[in-house]
Amino acid sequence: MTQTQKRAQEKTENPEKKSRRFMTALQKTGWGKTVLLVICLLFLCLSACLSGCRQADPDGKGGNPDSAQGTESGESAGENLSGETALDEIPPETNSGESGQLPPAADSGDEKELPSETNLEPGDSSLEEPALSIKEWLRMEEGDEPRTAWIVAFDALNVRRFCYSRGTVVGQFAAGQQVLVTGPARYGFYPVAGTDKETGVEIRGYCSEDYVSFLEYTGPAVRLDIGRYVQTDERWGELMLGESRFNIAQAGCTTTCFAMCESYLTGTEITPDQMWAELTYSNEGNLYWPETYFQDYSPDYLIRIYQKLHQGIPVLIGSRQGSGQHWVLVTGYDPGEKEITSSSQLKSSDFIINDPASKGRATLAEFFRDLPHFIKFAYYTGE
Repeated sequence: MTQTQKRAQEKTENPEKKSRRFMTALQKTGWGKTVLLVICLLFLCLSACLSGCRQADPDGKGGNPDSAQGTESGESAGENLSGETALDEIPPETNSGESGQLPPAADSGDEKELPSETNLEPGDSSLEEPALSIKEWLRMEEGDEPRTAWIVAFDALNVRRFCYSRGTVVGQFAAGQQVLVTGPARYGFYPVAGTDKETGVEIRGYCSEDYVSFLEYTGPAVRLDIGRYVQTDERWGELMLGESRFNIAQAGCTTTCFAMCESYLTGTEITPDQMWAELTYSNEGNLYWPETYFQDYSPDYLIRIYQKLHQGIPVLIGSRQGSGQHWVLVTGYDPGEKEITSSSQLKSSDFIINDPASKGRATLAEFFRDLPHFIKFAYYTGE
């Protein structure tokens, strides 16, 4: 076949034949195998990228919340707080050397459907648990019996087919509704079973753990039975913080709040001196936060505190005035006779606190009146 005939044949060949001829030529050369390997690797990388783009936010805490109404912003830090009274406390603990790390984002992995073998109904007497500490009560392991829980929301809560925030909605639970939690949380979602708000049909799926409580929901008001410690008590006031010149009486507000919080969560008496022995401080007296406490900087702290209180978890909150800062423990919420139907109605004046330095401050609003610049809040997670 002449060169002219070969060129004429190449023009009439279809693309598939040309491709096969090209690949055959590559294989006959010394570098053909290398090119093929590179092509295969590029194909695999492209497939992985496309698969990753389809993954949703695994923990359901970014983007839109799972409440059907949506979490409305509470009072912003310092909002509607009158005046900036001169700080009369001595310099409290700072947190520049904190060791507690924020939990990393969970890997969503494969979507997991809710097991269907559980058919217990809410209120089943077989679900009664023995008396446990709050820490033990919050801990649910794989294989545990289903447990009664309540929906802590101001509106209907979405129930999703899979345990991530963009999973298909299979129904809704009503605010305050009693449901069953059938297993431990996965990626921030509890597997649940209960009656659909609209149809009355039993549904199964996943709900965000932020809106689920194992403590009975009896209404918006909640008060945790937490005793108050005073940081200036002579039994522990003179204990020094690290190698600093400050002691608990002068700057041990956070340590004292931890003692109150841990006493409640464990169901045992833990005094500030015992807490001081368990905590770690820098040479400057800065407190290293326990890793079992999540530190949250969100300005929408009122709704988060409200949810945690209804889950039986007290909340530490810090604020400052000038160069001084102070910490208190939020122990309850009481709106009085007001009807609360939305998170936008939450007010700092309705949140009850234990202040380790001042008995005169009983509410979050009074705390922010004297220290109007919000820092952050923190609560026990056990993770």
